[in-house]
Amino acid sequence: MKKILLFILFPILNFGQTKIGANIDGEPIASYNGRSVSLSSNGNTLAVGAPGNDQRGNETGYVHVFQNVSGEWTRLGFFVFGEAAGDNSGYSTSLSADGVMLAVGSPYNDGNGTNAGSVRVYIYSGNSWDKIGNDIDGEAAGDNSGTSISLSGDGSTVAVGSPYNDGNGTDAGSVRVYQRNVSGIWTKIGADIDGEAAGDNSGTSVSLSTDGTTLAVGSPRNDGSGIDAGSVRIYKYISGTWTQIGTDIDGEAAGDNSGTSISLSSDGDALAIGANGNDGNGSDAGSVRVYKNVSGTWTKTGADLDGEAAGDNSGASVSLSSDGNTLAIGVPLNDGSGAEAGSARIYKYISDTWTQIGTDIDGEAAGDNSGTSISLSGDGTTLAIGAPLNDGSGTDAGCVRGYKNVSGTWTKIGVDINKEFGGGFSGKSVSVSGDGSTVAIGAVLSEANGFGYQTGSVRVYKNVSGIWTKIGDDLDGEASIDYCGWSVSLSYDGTILAIGSYANDTSGDEAGSVRVYQNISGIWTQIGASIGGEALYDDSGWSVSLSDDGTVVAIGAPYNDAKGNATGSVRVYKNILGTWTKIGADIDGEEAGDNSGASISLSGDGTILAIGASYNSGSGRFAGSVRVYKNVSDTWTQIGADIDGEAAEDRSGYSVSLSRDGTTVAIGAPYNRGGTNEGGSVRVYKNVLGTWTKIGADIDGETYNDNSGWSVSLSSDGTVLAIGTPHNAGNGVQSGSVRVYQNISGTWTKIGTDIDGERAGDYSGISISISGNGTTLAIGSPANDDSGDTVGSVRVFDLSALLETALSSDSFVLANFSVYPNPASELVNISLQEDLILEKVNVYNIIGKLVKTEKKSVISVSSLAKGNYFFEVITNKGKAVKKIIVQ
Repeated sequence: MKKILLFILFPILNFGQTKIGANIDGEPIASYNGRSVSLSSNGNTLAVGAPGNDQRGNETGYVHVFQNVSGEWTRLGFFVFGEAAGDNSGYSTSLSADGVMLAVGSPYNDGNGTNAGSVRVYIYSGNSWDKIGNDIDGEAAGDNSGTSISLSGDGSTVAVGSPYNDGNGTDAGSVRVYQRNVSGIWTKIGADIDGEAAGDNSGTSVSLSTDGTTLAVGSPRNDGSGIDAGSVRIYKYISGTWTQIGTDIDGEAAGDNSGTSISLSSDGDALAIGANGNDGNGSDAGSVRVYKNVSGTWTKTGADLDGEAAGDNSGASVSLSSDGNTLAIGVPLNDGSGAEAGSARIYKYISDTWTQIGTDIDGEAAGDNSGTSISLSGDGTTLAIGAPLNDGSGTDAGCVRGYKNVSGTWTKIGVDINKEFGGGFSGKSVSVSGDGSTVAIGAVLSEANGFGYQTGSVRVYKNVSGIWTKIGDDLDGEASIDYCGWSVSLSYDGTILAIGSYANDTSGDEAGSVRVYQNISGIWTQIGASIGGEALYDDSGWSVSLSDDGTVVAIGAPYNDAKGNATGSVRVYKNILGTWTKIGADIDGEEAGDNSGASISLSGDGTILAIGASYNSGSGRFAGSVRVYKNVSDTWTQIGADIDGEAAEDRSGYSVSLSRDGTTVAIGAPYNRGGTNEGGSVRVYKNVLGTWTKIGADIDGETYNDNSGWSVSLSSDGTVLAIGTPHNAGNGVQSGSVRVYQNISGTWTKIGTDIDGERAGDYSGISISISGNGTTLAIGSPANDDSGDTVGSVRVFDLSALLETALSSDSFVLANFSVYPNPASELVNISLQEDLILEKVNVYNIIGKLVKTEKKSVISVSSLAKGNYFFEVITNKGKAVKKIIVQ
């Protein structure tokens, strides 16, 4: 009878739910994966919180983010871990509309007192989630700030709930709203929005409109219409003040806990409210109501959406589509597929009636609590459901399932994301030998050597008659989550290789490690012992750089705590009779948070070292800085002053590259806004009598969010520069691009056209390496899918082709002149036709350097080194270029 009654009240659109693939499972036992979920507006990006995860300490917690790539959930970037044990980071999550900004709540963080709580906001950049601005800590101990969070559509505004704040009485609760200013600092806007009375727990739930100006606040223990009936208030930000819209929306009866969950439509005019303790269809069956703002009055739309049976707790989570016409409801204690398996229901508002779409989406097994968290895409067609107590990959490991409404059918997206997180991410790091004939490639996510996910691996290839041939076996990480190959560096001749594994645990959790190998008769043989990090979480090996002969190695540990948390440090070692011996003292960052050593570069002889500290705040918050040192009698002595970033948030020093003699340094500042917002920029400096003097103008990125300068690489003589721009959209969103420049008379002149990634999402240019002679360029595209999902790819280019394009030819002249013989060893003849009169011949080498100028038709090449050259013939009717081989 109950089911008949429900059919009468809420007609069901007769569609089935078809699951695609398996679940997104948590990793270790008791991760509570799926305690929170958040979808981007288009439903293609999904954030999942696992607050019970223990990888960084008991219940530190983490968030991982996935992207729907051709129907498969593919992990986007790496885990966003909590700060310390007990944080429960990921208890709440919220994505911006485009899915590139992420807010993470850690309600048990102790940054401002025991369980004060904290919120951090991150931006996705180059396959990593980088923190934006400061931590937003709770006001006082016990606040549990971050229990609920909500980001505006553009990610510039965040609302933070602190349900146990005592501002207006014990556990009255409070909400604060923050906005990111131009310096990247999260600044509170308006006053605190405190609960009405002690015990209200106001801020248990929060929801912002897309523009961040309308805010709903849930107070599930408010007593306005009965003890713990609950209440919701809605505010509008007007002239710097949060002003309430309409009256309180109180729960129906005592014990309803109305406001346990809330969700606003995009414009803030529609609001769904969950009351999981409502007894309308049995004790604690739960209920959801939806309201519309009609001229400042909150008016209920449609009937109450009651739970199916007593104890269901329907409305523990709710999510509205952007237009407010599609509603998802989580029912975590529903018994449809087993005791407290949980369930989710989706409704559509049709002709003033909330009509269920499809059947219930039940949890997999008893005790799953599926529906604890829920999130709809903006158009209401994609749905994520969290089941934090699911046992699919361990007791209470938790899981998340994604569904797509295809012609009314909710279809699950993707396969298990358990131990396989897509491909190897090959090309995360690359290094080319001096002559360009050998290339080393890091694949940090490779499931190598049977150790499992993210072990990482490195392969080395040699160009044999135009074919890239693998040298020796793969060099695999030592254990799961080593990230072996995060950094690689080859000696000049390509026979010695340094490999960084920043998350290696041999010297302690994530202390990091570096191993150095030598190619002996085609076998990679380790030189000496592994070089472990100094302390836990140093991330030593984040960056590595070898001297030309491979006997000196510099190692960056950007999270070393020498002068405070994440100061960063660099150590340099020399191979003395097979033992890696430290040279001089540690080179520590300037202050806490600098991340000094995230990028490093050694001169050819290993005596000069450039160190990037992209979070240094010497010239503005996170402006970044680079320091260059010289080894003087085994003491690392700074050369010149710090080379600071131009402005706050530039992150200058994110990448660095020295010329072979150490007198020229290129510095990437991928978040610089000089040319355009976060277009990025690169500057090159020359050591002139101990002063770092800028060469030429800034080389700015092309457009918004290019992040140009993410990677940089200089030729040995410092005259040819490659710049990686992994977020450039030249061949599709985040296809990535690389540009090559030559220093011609003090001006950085682009050679040839941009080298774009092959397709959207490749992140081409995240790593680059140019050969010492400047003729060969390797480009890493770690998310390229040619060989499988994010397997990655590396492309190697002969830059002579770019130069030939740069030296343009007039078609008439090109058609009416010839050079012979070609190849040549002594003399080259130039023959002109059709009344062409020779004026001058310029001869360029392979990297575009002018090596000879003549005004005659017979030119001697006997003094030129063997190789490729370009003859630029200038005539009375224009010019043309032809390539000549000198042998």
